[in-house]
Amino acid sequence: MEPSQHRRQLGRLAAGLLRQGGQLHAIKSEGTIELDAIGSALRRHLETEQPTLDDDARERMVKTVLDHAAEALAKTEAGVADAQLAPAERTALEAIVHVVGRPAVRFVNGRIGMVPSQLGANDAWIAVVGTGRSSINALSASVGRVVAGQTHLGTAWRVGDDLVVTNWHVARHLVEEPSVGAETWRLDPSRDGACSFDLPGASGAVTFGLKELVYRAPEPEIDLAVLRLAQGSKPWPAPVDIAPSGRTGDDAELRGATIYVIGHPHRLHTSDEIERVFGLVDGSKRWSPGYVTGLRDGQEFEHDCSTLGGSSGSCIAFADTHEVIGLHFGAHTVDELTGMGEGNLALRLSSLEAHPGGKWFKDA
Repeated sequence: MEPSQHRRQLGRLAAGLLRQGGQLHAIKSEGTIELDAIGSALRRHLETEQPTLDDDARERMVKTVLDHAAEALAKTEAGVADAQLAPAERTALEAIVHVVGRPAVRFVNGRIGMVPSQLGANDAWIAVVGTGRSSINALSASVGRVVAGQTHLGTAWRVGDDLVVTNWHVARHLVEEPSVGAETWRLDPSRDGACSFDLPGASGAVTFGLKELVYRAPEPEIDLAVLRLAQGSKPWPAPVDIAPSGRTGDDAELRGATIYVIGHPHRLHTSDEIERVFGLVDGSKRWSPGYVTGLRDGQEFEHDCSTLGGSSGSCIAFADTHEVIGLHFGAHTVDELTGMGEGNLALRLSSLEAHPGGKWFKDA
């Protein structure tokens, strides 16, 4: 998606949410902007995400977001198709979309939290969680946080017997010589690599060491790596269910599909702009719903779920069957200020049927 196209879509979506009380698919040009309603939604969001903020600080943050959003919408409605929004203006629109359209819901003790009910915009996601809560919790148990010592690297999820899948750009931080060819990569024991899982009902994370890099796709465009878990005092979480290739290989079936991402978004150097959208970006597990927004040639598809850098390696699942269809690996045209991209990119698992990397998903 071209940056200008993304900005226009973002502006239209935010404007529709502001005007229509959250009707994501019924955006019209007439109507008045309901800034008071959006302000209330942002206020409730911040009360959940940043409970230590005092009232004055919260009000200042809400006012800042609304002021920047109004400026951004004025630009997009002026008919300038290629309007260059300031970073703060774009982030304000992202904040509105995140709160009332693309939430990133925390898990607590391995169980998904409540989807914020804001202006009706999240009704579809509330329904997904309401009908599939146990399946979402079960899938989340198979998704872990990849670390090197105390450093957050990304996300991984269970396949096969004792294996996890992540991106090779995550695994490269665990190997001895990342600059050499993929075929010679070896894990560096001194990096203290591990993967931690939050299991439903558990009071703390269950952590397993990472003892071997089993596979790394040699092609730079296939951002896939497979790691082997060390045995621990508790059993590994169950492998995820992979969606049948007959469904995910069908462009018509995949295009526009309702999906969600489970991962561990994290940002080391945060900012007010990031916190307005995600709250405390501490690597905690999040459930982020959205849609497949585009199909690319080759192995990739685009989606609009809320993610950040630490989400690299997250699994993407169909919202109806909770079967995994993709591996999130990043975004294109990333904004340095916000850490967000013009569009999210994922590896389409069904595209790997004839590729050596596909064996890990056939065996899952």
